[in-house]
Amino acid sequence: MKDRFLEIMPNPVIVYNSEWKIIKINQPALQFLGYSSPDELLGESIQTLLPAGKTDLVDELNSLLQRAHKIHPGKEIQHVRKDGALVKLFAQFKISGVEKDPLKFNFVESGIIMGDGMEGHDQRLKELKCWKVLAENVPSLIMMLVDKNLHVHCSIGRGKNVVSDFEAESLVERLPGGLVKVLKPLLEIAFEGTSVSRELMHGREHYAARLTPLKHPEEGPLCVIVLQNITETKLAERRLKISKKEAEEANEAKSNFIAKMSHEIRTPLNAIIGFSEQLSKTRLTKKQTSFIEVVNNSSHHLLSTIDDILVLTKIESGQVEATEEPFRLADVLKAVNDVLELRYKSKNLDFQIQCDPDQQEVLLGDPAKLRQVLINLVNNAIKFTKKGGITLICSTQENNPERISLRFMVKDTGIGIAPDELESIFKPFHQADNSISRRYFGSGLGLTISKDLVESMGGNILVQSTLGKGSTFSFALTFKKTTKQLPERDYSCSFLPEAPVNHLRVLFVDDDPVNSLLVKVIFDQYKVKSVFASSGEEALNRFSSGDYNVILLDINMPGMSGIDVAQRIRKMENKYGLKSRTRIIAMTANILRKHIEEYYKAGMDDVLLKPFKEEHLLGKLVNHTFERMGERSDMAHSSRLEKTDPDDNLNELLKITKGNKEFTLLMLDAFIDNGKTMKKKIKASLKARDYRGIAESAHRLLASVEQLGFRKTADLLRLIERRYMKKKNIEEDPQLIKHAIREIDACIASIEKARIEFL
Repeated sequence: MKDRFLEIMPNPVIVYNSEWKIIKINQPALQFLGYSSPDELLGESIQTLLPAGKTDLVDELNSLLQRAHKIHPGKEIQHVRKDGALVKLFAQFKISGVEKDPLKFNFVESGIIMGDGMEGHDQRLKELKCWKVLAENVPSLIMMLVDKNLHVHCSIGRGKNVVSDFEAESLVERLPGGLVKVLKPLLEIAFEGTSVSRELMHGREHYAARLTPLKHPEEGPLCVIVLQNITETKLAERRLKISKKEAEEANEAKSNFIAKMSHEIRTPLNAIIGFSEQLSKTRLTKKQTSFIEVVNNSSHHLLSTIDDILVLTKIESGQVEATEEPFRLADVLKAVNDVLELRYKSKNLDFQIQCDPDQQEVLLGDPAKLRQVLINLVNNAIKFTKKGGITLICSTQENNPERISLRFMVKDTGIGIAPDELESIFKPFHQADNSISRRYFGSGLGLTISKDLVESMGGNILVQSTLGKGSTFSFALTFKKTTKQLPERDYSCSFLPEAPVNHLRVLFVDDDPVNSLLVKVIFDQYKVKSVFASSGEEALNRFSSGDYNVILLDINMPGMSGIDVAQRIRKMENKYGLKSRTRIIAMTANILRKHIEEYYKAGMDDVLLKPFKEEHLLGKLVNHTFERMGERSDMAHSSRLEKTDPDDNLNELLKITKGNKEFTLLMLDAFIDNGKTMKKKIKASLKARDYRGIAESAHRLLASVEQLGFRKTADLLRLIERRYMKKKNIEEDPQLIKHAIREIDACIASIEKARIEFL
């Protein structure tokens, strides 16, 4: 036995000769037995370390020798420390050298300390016990100390606790030959002084190997090999990857199915809503008008349900991401009121907004999500409230220079919710009463969407309710404060009812003949020059033989899809070196983000969501052609407006108020006050040559002018807004502004006259 290997062993090792004399002992064994120097024990009999009268160990080892066995399986034995205390060791014994001389041999005892024998010993002994626990509990783990000749000097694991092989075994005897072959290149790297970690494969077995170099002062390089069979882990990992892929494919299939169904439902809805809209413009009896209202209400309810399902799908698929942008609380609260004003007024409900924080302070957050949650909650309250009102409360919970925590509450005096239903109202398609969806036209998705959106912003939505008295929904969110300026709003108009679109040449591509018929009816009214195609191939032929300002392109068509058509058109433009790029607007029901991104990558400029209204369709045309029309069309539009008289048609307002006298008068008075105020501001801005101020006043007056049906005046205000809101180098046109002032005066006079007649 070589002393250098004896020194390496971290566990106690004692060597006896054939006369039962101690001839070698390592430092861990000395510390375990309470001795300070090997000289105190070398040459002493084994009986020195055994309790008095105990000879069973000697007898057992002699029996082992007679049976020609080299290794004892191991047993618990007692040793006597120097101070007389008894300590325990779980020891293994190996007979060494008996082959060379049957009369001269050595017994090698090595073991693991048991019980309280750890006290006062070297940290190496404590670590040894930890290695023992590790080897016993980590499956398929083996740790070996190997020299450069691939001899294993000690090992832990694989069913063995500690094996001390001073007549070192070969690595091939411990591991499959094929695995050793794979390990050899790594061992070469380790013996050069570099640690190596790899995953290996031998046959169908996977292994994780780590090789750490060691250097002995006398014998040179050694290597610690830690090897674990990770086949089961790899199989589990492979199954997990397969499951993940299957789940992703299932989710993708679900998204595609919903998008497809959405398109299939929205396409006929487009025709129903579109033709109902056109029919409502004709002379109808009261009974026919009521029928049209039922069709419209049912269609929009179905459309709302589809939109909710799509939003929920986006949330579930992780496509609704948190954004952080500057916003003002005032803008969010105003948007909530603007969207829902007609709904709560049509039910004669009182709606109040109570807000104690500074609404003009600029915060960082996701205003779109916040706006949608508040609209959903307030709309839900309006839906289930017959009398009384709704209150939207925004209060400050915590406020410091860096951030602010706000609590939002929506209170109503509606039908309330039963206690046993409170926990389930946020589940998709769930409503407290099965008849509610029939009575209130609800899909049961609004609260689910609100809950998911609030949680995505770091909040949690709560509800309190008393049946028959009302409900309160609340949530708290924290926003950062910022000194950033809000981005300039895009004041460009989305719809000009009488914009000069009769000069446009439009290619409309859709395989649905009903949609094509509807669009033809609309285009004929506005004298839009239009060409129709029912397939992708026909669209390409039409494009190659004509010049178009805009192409309205359906996405889902048999054969060549809209994406394919758009890509081919862009290639044709590049090939023929066309100077101007034709605007392509996708028509689709797919509003998932991945689909929209795909349309833009294909070369499309915008998306028109189905079903669309007449104003949406025309608005897209106007937005995408004004830039090409330039200032000439603005001037032409201006001269055309100068020849028109104020339009005093109040039909649009009466449709909104449904003939409600008090509401109608309220709207008329509000317009008169706002019109006079804005006229004064426009005059003052004109005197100061502040055309940006004129444009802002025009923008503020525009909504009410359009709502009351003064379409020509609305066109004029939009023209001013578009010309002067964003441009720096502007061409001043005082005559245009004076004309606008006269138009506003005429509108105010018309409303005052109409008010008197209405009374």
